[in-house]
Amino acid sequence: MRKIMLSLLVLLVLLGGSLVFAKGKGKGKGAGGQNKQAKKVQDRVKSQDKSKAVEKRAEKSKDEGKALKKDAAKEKGKGKALKEDTAKDKAKGKALKEDAAKEKAKGKALKEDAAKGKGHQQQLKAIQKQMSHEEAKHQKRQARLERIKQLATESGDEKTVERVDKLIAKEQQRYDRKHSRMEERMQKIQQMLKM
Repeated sequence: MRKIMLSLLVLLVLLGGSLVFAKGKGKGKGAGGQNKQAKKVQDRVKSQDKSKAVEKRAEKSKDEGKALKKDAAKEKGKGKALKEDTAKDKAKGKALKEDAAKEKAKGKALKEDAAKGKGHQQQLKAIQKQMSHEEAKHQKRQARLERIKQLATESGDEKTVERVDKLIAKEQQRYDRKHSRMEERMQKIQQMLKM
């Protein structure tokens, strides 16, 4: 009986508290209703201001249209002078294109000279860095495979040992191919440096 009375009391307290919170959110006839009316009035004023601004923009665009028509009429008179100017500009453009072609040819010659020196040294350093990275990767993979093989032999798993042996051989082939390609590239670059 005490439990029922206690639960009813808690229920009444909770309902009373929820009603107080509901009024604060504007659902009652308190100050919340007045705020809604004030917002509606503000929205009406804003919409009227927007419509006035749109009307002003329309008037400005009409005035600008008239000014553009006047400018177009002036430009027609200048059309003949512009045609003569465009002919001169075309002649200048051809001369500029020829000059650009000459400069481009000079630039290619300079690039070829630069490629014989500094660029090859940078390439050589890059290949050496690549080779050291590739060697580290190969050693890491080999170590992992050897550890797997060791664990498989300890547990007596013959299939895993065979698979790991194949993987070790495959990794060694991959590394050998990669290493030989990089060696060839290094030799070519060194020959270019000697020239």
